[in-house]
Amino acid sequence: METNYPYQEILADRIHALEQVLESMPGEIHPGRRYGEDLFQEEFRSMGLRLIRDGLDREGESLILAYTEKHYPENIQEERLWIPKMVRYPNAITDILLDNLHAEGYVGLQANTIPFYENALLYPVKSVEETEAFLLTLPICTIIPLSEVVGNFKQLGLLYFKSGSPSINLANGGSIQVAE
Repeated sequence: METNYPYQEILADRIHALEQVLESMPGEIHPGRRYGEDLFQEEFRSMGLRLIRDGLDREGESLILAYTEKHYPENIQEERLWIPKMVRYPNAITDILLDNLHAEGYVGLQANTIPFYENALLYPVKSVEETEAFLLTLPICTIIPLSEVVGNFKQLGLLYFKSGSPSINLANGGSIQVAE
């Protein structure tokens, strides 16, 4: 349990910071509290995937599934399918990948957490309209323009293509396939 302590502390700090950000917004703005549109769920997902990447498979999966079971019990099986897909398909953000995204017409990367940090999942988008509708109502930046993804931004998270997105052709003749 000791090995989980730093992860639990980081997650608790991020959840607290997210609550403060959402409470400080004018009006009755709430994050999309639906499965797959829940900002708190995305924090748990990001930290769970970090645990898994660090070799704590059981702990990471348990963290993700515990949140889902508590808030979205009808989607527990879908989440069980999501976890191995997310472990298998994320890509490190490199200069070549960024060049290929730009060449394929993508304009930015949308993070699943606010603010961005090293455990975030970043999804390529071709337009702001691709952003989830509930995120557009939040006065928080969730998209990094590709032109700004340099230096420190490259260290933030992993790139993931949502289902239904086309694959990206790489300069070396390979491609990155989209998870289904």
